[in-house]
Amino acid sequence: MVTVGSNVSLPPFNYGIDKFCSTDFIPKNIVGITLTGGYFSGTAGLLLNTLTGTITISGSSASGFSTPYSVSYRIDRTNGCPPLISSTGITVYRKQTQPSFAYARPEYCKDEVNPFPISSSTLVDGLFSAPSDISVNSITGEIGLANSSARAGVLIEYRLPANPGCPSISTVTSISITKPDEPQLSYGNAGICVTNQDPYPFVVIPSNGTFSGSFGLKVLPDSGRIVLFQSPIGVFQVSYTSPDKGVCKGRTVTENITITSPVTRPQFKYIGSPFCTEGTALPVGSFQYGVFRASTNIAFITSVSGLTLKDTIAGEIDLKNSIPGEQYTISYVVPAIGGCEPITVQDTLSIRKGSVGQIASDGEKGVICGGAGIKIEISNFKGNISWEQRNFKDTTWRDAVGDFADRVFVSGALTDTTYFRAKVNYGNCPDSVYSSQIKVKVIQGSFGGTALSNENTNFKVICNDLETTLSLRENVGGIVWQFSKDSLNWDDVGVRDTLSQFTTPSQNEYGLKIWYRAQVTNETCPADYSNRVLVKVCDKLDFIPNALTPGSDDNGDQTQSTWVLKQLNLRDFAEVRIFNRYGSEVYFANGRQVTERPWDGGGLPAGTYYYVIDRKDQTKVLTGSVSIIK
Repeated sequence: MVTVGSNVSLPPFNYGIDKFCSTDFIPKNIVGITLTGGYFSGTAGLLLNTLTGTITISGSSASGFSTPYSVSYRIDRTNGCPPLISSTGITVYRKQTQPSFAYARPEYCKDEVNPFPISSSTLVDGLFSAPSDISVNSITGEIGLANSSARAGVLIEYRLPANPGCPSISTVTSISITKPDEPQLSYGNAGICVTNQDPYPFVVIPSNGTFSGSFGLKVLPDSGRIVLFQSPIGVFQVSYTSPDKGVCKGRTVTENITITSPVTRPQFKYIGSPFCTEGTALPVGSFQYGVFRASTNIAFITSVSGLTLKDTIAGEIDLKNSIPGEQYTISYVVPAIGGCEPITVQDTLSIRKGSVGQIASDGEKGVICGGAGIKIEISNFKGNISWEQRNFKDTTWRDAVGDFADRVFVSGALTDTTYFRAKVNYGNCPDSVYSSQIKVKVIQGSFGGTALSNENTNFKVICNDLETTLSLRENVGGIVWQFSKDSLNWDDVGVRDTLSQFTTPSQNEYGLKIWYRAQVTNETCPADYSNRVLVKVCDKLDFIPNALTPGSDDNGDQTQSTWVLKQLNLRDFAEVRIFNRYGSEVYFANGRQVTERPWDGGGLPAGTYYYVIDRKDQTKVLTGSVSIIK
């Protein structure tokens, strides 16, 4: 409460804010202080409670954009004192009119002219906006259709800015944007032959459109099929219009096609075939638009399999550089033109200079033994044949010596390596043709040589379980060792040894006799055989003498005056011991000693002694008796 005295003034007051919107319906009171003892007044048009100072904005008058008002509080005084007055000011702003706008249609096509908004009132002060994928001019509201996404329910907003004390206001309208179809048309090949089947479009997007053609071209509107027999030869345009899509009108695309007629089928022939390599070969006939080929394969245009073309346009054959042959095929090829299929016609010709196919002899790889002849035969040849030969040391060919009839030639006896060839002349062609040459190698005949045991004899005795080595000397040719148990029937031992040595397998059949020989073959010459070597297998005990006569000289036969164990084939480290009847050792020697210097009795008295022979080869120890006879 404020008490008014004689020398006081009224405090200022206010309503918290001084700007209000004309549509604000909430009463506004003085804030901060309470004034009593006076009354309030205000500018005309302001709805004001004179006692409390409360103002009602929505009931006050507002004209124009804004209306200023003044509010005063007055206390009249007596005694001639002037009244006390405190004043404040407010402004009431008129709320903007709710804007409204729309576009002429609710749906637009992306390829149309950009639309602008339509409004019953002037749209000023505000701004247009839309989602980020929609192009809109914020000032004019123009929609950039080409740069906007195609979709339904696009919201376009127009918003007025806020007046002082009044909120901003906006309005929204909705449109749809449709993307038109982009038609595609292709017949796959701009060239169409009139003799082909009626073509249909290879690519049509979208379907259900309409086809049409330029003047003269018969095109079915629903399928695009071109009716060739009702269309002339020439260049035409086919149009395809897609169906309407919503508000978007159908679009039209075009493709140019050419209807052509096939060329006249060419004809040609090589007159005068067969041709000699020194002649000329040119075709006659009617042909154009194509090329001659030595093959229907495009990779071989001018040459194939021995035939060479000199001119692919005129078809001349290069006879000199072609290989003589029969039934060469020449093709004339007209390529595909304007969609018409390529055309190929052919003729055959022969080129002659005499010809030979294969030459072969009856010798194995052309090898014969000295003094023999050889038969040579030629096959797949054309012409008359004569035969020539030369020595391997000579380069001059001479008439062959021998007999021949038709394709077969039999040479005379040959003593050295010789070459043969066939000479062929054919028809009226001047030059001769020669076959490849064949080499006939003359070799020395087979020779069996001499077979010997390891003691250089053709007889060998071995003990059972032992083996011996045979050798072959002075042979000519490869060796196959053979064996026989009766010297009549022979079998291979399965060992081939070009070193001319063969180790017999060990045998344990007592009394067995085995003959060995070498079969020798020099290349293709008949086999020859060495002499036979007899190997006899005996029991080892047969080779331990049971008596000796020291000092005897029986025709120089050392085996009676000494105790010879040579046939035992003792190893060097074998042990030989002799005991008397009392068990005392009277003689000891190793295998080498007893073999090189047999026991002579050692001056012992006559009598019976006992031996023990340990061969040190994991075989049984040999024991027995030997007598010294004097």
